[in-house]
Order: sequence, then structure tokens, then C-alpha cells
Amino acid sequence: KINTGNIENSYIDWDISLKLFGTIDSSSEYIIKKDQSYFQRSTINVFQCQFEDVGIPIKLRVRLLPLSKYSQNQWYLENIQLIKYPNENLREETYLFELNDWIEQERDIPIKKDYKLSNNRTTYRIITKTSDIDNANCDSNVFIIISGQYGQSDKLELKYSSTYIKKFQRNHEDIFTFENLINLGQLNKLIIWHDDSSILNNSWHLEYVKIDDIITGETYMFISNKWLSSTKDDRKILRELFSNNHSDYKYKFNSLKQSQLILYQIEIYNSDKLNVDITQYQWIIIQGNNNTSEKIFIKNIIHNNILTRGQMDKFTFEYQPLGKLRSIIIGHEEPDKYTFKTYENYQETIWNLSHIIITDLSTDIKYEFPIRKWIDINYDDYIFNSTNKKEYSICQEHHRRIINYKIIVHTGYVSDAGINANVSIILYGNLDNTGYLQLKQNGQHLFQCGSVDEFIFQCLELGKLTKLHIEHYNSMSLSDWYIEKIEVINMHTNEIVVFPCKQSLGKKHHDHETQQDLLPIYTS
Repeated sequence: KINTGNIENSYIDWDISLKLFGTIDSSSEYIIKKDQSYFQRSTINVFQCQFEDVGIPIKLRVRLLPLSKYSQNQWYLENIQLIKYPNENLREETYLFELNDWIEQERDIPIKKDYKLSNNRTTYRIITKTSDIDNANCDSNVFIIISGQYGQSDKLELKYSSTYIKKFQRNHEDIFTFENLINLGQLNKLIIWHDDSSILNNSWHLEYVKIDDIITGETYMFISNKWLSSTKDDRKILRELFSNNHSDYKYKFNSLKQSQLILYQIEIYNSDKLNVDITQYQWIIIQGNNNTSEKIFIKNIIHNNILTRGQMDKFTFEYQPLGKLRSIIIGHEEPDKYTFKTYENYQETIWNLSHIIITDLSTDIKYEFPIRKWIDINYDDYIFNSTNKKEYSICQEHHRRIINYKIIVHTGYVSDAGINANVSIILYGNLDNTGYLQLKQNGQHLFQCGSVDEFIFQCLELGKLTKLHIEHYNSMSLSDWYIEKIEVINMHTNEIVVFPCKQSLGKKHHDHETQQDLLPIYTS
């Protein structure tokens, strides 16, 4: 069983080679030919293969075999579960090779030494709750895979409900019982999806899944509150859910259950310009279509090391649901122990922000507020509304298809053209913009003199591309970066858009800027 991770661009379009190493010998390579359904994001693919007897397994070598230089060239592998089927008189044995990381060419994955598949059997009772909202019911076939400390189940179809003849109807709890399954130990996550086969009712709003282990008496809760739909919300028919005792979800579930508060996360990206550090207490007010927050203070004290040049600071807070976020207001106050003062040195009176991202953790929707502006703190009650320009409107999830965009950056072939820095872009279209995308590839030296570097991003359709913003920061050198051009390819339509640059970003730029807005030329 090969488990591809559930993160952006985790899929791979290449063939895969497996080679098993053990205490006696190593096996020959086993090649798995790429199929359209194999190795996609958050999928589990099951294969039957033959290896020579290598003794007790020690490690598994995974190698990517390229089919095309233009295809996705890295793969995020969560784990591989190897089940050995010996002679009839011997029990099957299961080995886990866990990675949870990217593979670019080849990786050796050691066996998880503390992994032991339980031979105990149990009965799982799976309870699904369809939400009490309009058109929440679903007639498609629904499937589930359960994961725990001892591995994961096979694909289980939720076929016969013991509570209702017509299952997955509005505000109904359906119960499905599976007997004589391998005991997976403490459950931590599940994957649930439907096959989108219904003509009339193929959108399902799932409130939660609850799983009872009948033998141990343990109960696990998996909160969803999302659509499984190819036409609504983010158009996903598959959801990965974490249990209420999983570290990533325990706090969120308990706070929602007890207080009906929403957990929000704020990420503040400080500019890399000189003299951007600030020492006051900053505050932010968030305005949504349902509510407006009070002042949320960010306490900046001595030795706290926040809100400094080129740094990203992350905070979380709870508040009543604000709805869809529309705008933010930023201000400052002096700490109580200091008397309020007006600064005479101008460099102490301004703060430069790159952008702020706020995530509603109950829906996982991100809202981005580009700023890129000096904020003068010498005024009483000075505020900054990040949505006061049309192009700076926040990035929300729209009902559009998901597109892969390939970004090709051409560094000029001139003296000292390359740079060692963090590089980000924003791609604008007439439907939306991407927000900040960091151009990086693990283990590779990018943006060298005369190099051509490629990146693939997946996002909602942007429409006709209108502008590309590029910037670099945290450079460890004083050299300039000469950009010849940037190409953007819509991998769905093969449309190529060229953004000419032909200038340096850095001290040779006409205003010493490390950022630039580029306009497009359509070539196909």
C-alpha cells in the first residue's frame, strides 16, 4: 500500500521503482508503471509485487523514473506498507516504511522499528451525520479508509445503514458495522469520499464521523462540517479528517464544542527593508460580513523577538464567527508601563509590512491581505485598511476549477546575475490572484547565472493573467538578480504567457527596489 501525502502538489507523474534491502540480501528492482489514478494527492494505491527473500527487511529504496522533463518532478510520500504473504502455514507479516517527506530522485526509507501490526480483531461501528442544511443529502456511493497506530484499513464501502433504508439524508445519523477487522489501535485519522455517481444528489455536506471500537469501548470523533462535492465549496469529493484525540485537532474540537468559538490564525509577514523593526504593542481589528472583532493585541516586549525585519510571526486567537473576512484595521499602543510619547527620529515612527494571512481554522479558508506599505505610527489612532485598493482585495475560495500553473524563471546570462535569496511571486488574473507563492525546491540551488528554474503550483483558475509581482528578500549577498523573463503556462489549456523583465532587482535597479510588477505578453 503506497500512501501519497495530502499536501499541495504532492502527486507524481512518473514510474516508481522499489528495491528492498534485508539482513540476507537485497531484491531486484520492482517497477510500477504510472497510471492516471496512481500517486495522486491523498490517495492510497494497492499493488501486488514479488521480491526475493531478503531476510528481515531493513530499508526500502524508492526511485522516481522520469517520463517527461516537463512533468512534476517531486513526490510527497507519506508511507509504504509492505504486507508479506508467506506459505500457508505461516502468518502474514506487515512492515511500515514511513517517510512523510518529499522525494526528488531517490530515497532510502528505513523500516519503522517500533511498528508492529496487531493480530487482534475488532468490530468497528461507523456513524456518519449528514448536516441539517438545504440539499445536504447524497445518493452517491461512499467509501472510507481508517488509520491508526497499527496501520490502516482496506477501503470500506458504507453500503448498508442499520438506521435508515435511504442513507445520507439531511440531519440523519447512519450506522454501519464492520466485524472481524484488524484492530488498528488508537485511531488518528480517516479518509472519506464518494464516487460522484449520482445524477441528482451528488453533493454531500458531512457534519461528522464517529467510530466506536466495540471491543475496547473507545469512541473517536472526526469533525468535518464541509461539503464533499464536485460543484460546491472547494469542489473536493474527498476529505481527510483527524480524530478528536489527534494533536492537530483536539484543541479545535474542544473549543468549538464547549464555547462555539472559532479558532483563527494570523500570520504577519514583515518586510525585509531596513529599519522596519517596531517595539510598540500592535493591534488588529478584523471585519467580516457577519461580525467585527475587538482589538486583538500583539504584545511586543523586550527580548520577545517578534515583528522584526524579514520575519514571519504567527498567532492564534478565538472569537465568535466573523463570516467571510473583508478587511483589517491595524494600529498601535504603547505598553502600559511606558508613557505615551511622540518619536522625533522618523525611522522609529514607521513599520513596513509585506502582507498578513488570516486562516479560519474551522473551514481552513485562508484570507490574504497584501500591504507592502510603510505605516506611520506617529498619529493618534492611525489605522490601515488593507482592502482600500481594488487589486489588494483578499483572496478567497471561489467556485472555479483547479488549475496547475507552471512558472519558468529565466535568470540572465550576465556577470553576477544570480542570487541566493527567498523569492516570492503573486500572479494576478481577472478572476483572482494567487497570494504570495514562494519559489523553492528542496536541495536545489536556484536562480543562478543563466539558469532556467521551473515550479508548478495548483490553485483555483485565475482567468486571463494581467500582472505578475516578484520580489526577493533575506539575501545573504549584496549582488543583484538579473531576470530575463518569467513564463507562465496554464497546464490545462497549454496557454503560454510571457512576462518580460530584462532588469536587475537590487542595488542596480533604478530605485534600488528588490521587487517589481511585470506585465504580460500572450504568445499562445
